[in-house]
Amino acid sequence: MKLARLVACAAVARARLVASAAVARSFAQTAADGGELNYLRIAKSGSMSILAALEAANKTTACHGLRSHYHETIARDLPPGSASFAVLRDPCERFVSVFDHLRFKLTGRPGGPELTHDAVTWARALRDDPKERRRWLNVGARGVGHYVVPWPQTAYVGNDTMTACLPTLRADVQGILDRVLPGCVLPPVATLNRVKRRPSDRRRPGARRRRTSAKHAHTVKPSPELCSVVNEVYADDARLWRSRCGESRA
Repeated sequence: MKLARLVACAAVARARLVASAAVARSFAQTAADGGELNYLRIAKSGSMSILAALEAANKTTACHGLRSHYHETIARDLPPGSASFAVLRDPCERFVSVFDHLRFKLTGRPGGPELTHDAVTWARALRDDPKERRRWLNVGARGVGHYVVPWPQTAYVGNDTMTACLPTLRADVQGILDRVLPGCVLPPVATLNRVKRRPSDRRRPGARRRRTSAKHAHTVKPSPELCSVVNEVYADDARLWRSRCGESRA
């Protein structure tokens, strides 16, 4: 069993190296031609921290080709041949974060939907109820606000998209920059909280500040039962995660 696992891990690592080298060559040519390197932000994948780092890095000449996009922009929205990368997260761990985020953000909002399910019940609804899937997994729909948060990670990863993995986020992203934009360096961790909010994130005049609290902390933890259902809902994401980053929870 241990030998089989080692062989599987070696195969994943070899596949990642081959894919990274091929995409890096494409990215390097794009950068050499004066093009851009696009960061496609998958919600609940550590995107806020890496966005802050990229925005700080983009102030240096070597990083001027970096372009960050919000969650509504997916791989198919970029022009053909565009260089891009995204950060992947274990599907089950991401689902837990998505569930808590949506429940915190939407519960009690006038006219907004509320997640009254527990995490396992909601995962089963996404798996079994076409209406629920259309409601939350309608990839590419515009003007949907928080509805973009559960979109599958595979929507952000095209044939030429390089990927980093959340457990090794900083090292992976820096590796991409080293190969594609030599001299572009992520800033120290101390700068990661200095990210500008998008205009739509700023409070409207007279709007009350929504306080964060312990309620926004994760109230659910991955369990074998939950992860089994999540890996059915996000089957393509689970395969993508295994091929690029390693074993997923089950």
